[in-house]
Amino acid sequence: MDPQVPQPTAPVPMPAQFGERTSHAPMIAALLGLLLIAETVFLVWGTTQFFMVKEEIQKVKDEKAALIVAQEKAIADVKAALTPAFYTTSAPKSQLIMVDRETGAETVLYEVQAGGIDIVAVPQVGYEGIIYLGARGEGDMPSLGLFAFDVAKKEEITLPVNTQLPLVKDAIAVSPDQTRLAAVYYNEAGINETSREIVVWDLKTGTKKVIGKIDPGQYFSRFSGENTFAGADGYSVSWTNNNTVATEVFKDGTDPKAAEKVSIGVSQYSAN
Repeated sequence: MDPQVPQPTAPVPMPAQFGERTSHAPMIAALLGLLLIAETVFLVWGTTQFFMVKEEIQKVKDEKAALIVAQEKAIADVKAALTPAFYTTSAPKSQLIMVDRETGAETVLYEVQAGGIDIVAVPQVGYEGIIYLGARGEGDMPSLGLFAFDVAKKEEITLPVNTQLPLVKDAIAVSPDQTRLAAVYYNEAGINETSREIVVWDLKTGTKKVIGKIDPGQYFSRFSGENTFAGADGYSVSWTNNNTVATEVFKDGTDPKAAEKVSIGVSQYSAN
């Protein structure tokens, strides 16, 4: 038998020997490119975040500054609109004195040598430097003697409404905001158009609003009857809130304890 002759085969490449160099340059270049891109992206992102944070900080600062300005303006507005405090003295002479609510400084605005003055109303809404005073009259049942007073000019202002008010103070009540007067009128008063009526007067405009009326034989004073004179007291009129007037209504010859308490809303009242 003939021996088989082995077929030639392709040479097998030998593994690289220790110390031989292989070329990894493309891979390294790719990695470096990726790192560069990542670094660039990171820097862009970081810069964007920095400016965003900076803008937010500035926004907070601007809002805080605006709030401070608004608060200062609000405080200034309140101070400007703040109604001063007033009081009167009796001896040795009657004086009207204004007190600055912020500093406590006092200023004498007005004084009289004879008689006296009382503070009737200092408007707590829409104060424009005008207050309302009453000349302190003589006798047991003095009239209100109402007049206005300009604080800045230190001048009296005559009020036509004074001649149309009831003859005694008990028949008049000042509203809680001190801008209006409620008045009840004796049946036989000389002011016929207001007899037996409950009237609200606007101090600033002088306009009136009739909010109620009693029937003949009824009286606002506990000293009721045909022989009651117009200057008698015994009236009961008040404000239960800024929109409601309360008064007592009596019948001729009845027990005063049995008087009817009447409350009338004036929410529909308008100076217009």
